[in-house]
Amino acid sequence: MRQVSKLVLAYLLWAVTIALGLYVVNVIRQTLVGLLDLSRQGVAAVDEFNRLMQRNAIDRFGVVILGIVLLVLIIIAEELYRTGAARGTLARNFFLITAIELGALFVFETWLYAAMLRAGLVSAAAGWAQLAELALLAVVIWLYRREKAKPPFRG
Repeated sequence: MRQVSKLVLAYLLWAVTIALGLYVVNVIRQTLVGLLDLSRQGVAAVDEFNRLMQRNAIDRFGVVILGIVLLVLIIIAEELYRTGAARGTLARNFFLITAIELGALFVFETWLYAAMLRAGLVSAAAGWAQLAELALLAVVIWLYRREKAKPPFRG
């Protein structure tokens, strides 16, 4: 019965990883499209067609590429979580994958925020979300390092 509850927990954490991964993929997509839009501000109306074609290409190809990356992450996470439940390393594996996802989220949201700040579209006070993400990332990395130092629990 204990092994079944560990497996159920592994798949619940896997669902959390998938949800966070979908959110990160959406943020990356929005960042890439937003950066393209910001870089093309002030371009002549004649080039508007080219801008729209580039935007659509980045959006569509980006979704496919990011979808493939997410699928690979989901497959790797499932394997790590399932085997981690049996080996007693489930928490360590979850914190590792979550740190990777939160790191990508922090990088891309900060990149877009910096570009918008440079363009004068947001104020510096709007950076609280990036600070919260950085704090959460630091906590998850700390938890991962703490779990990594422990010997695997096989109870």
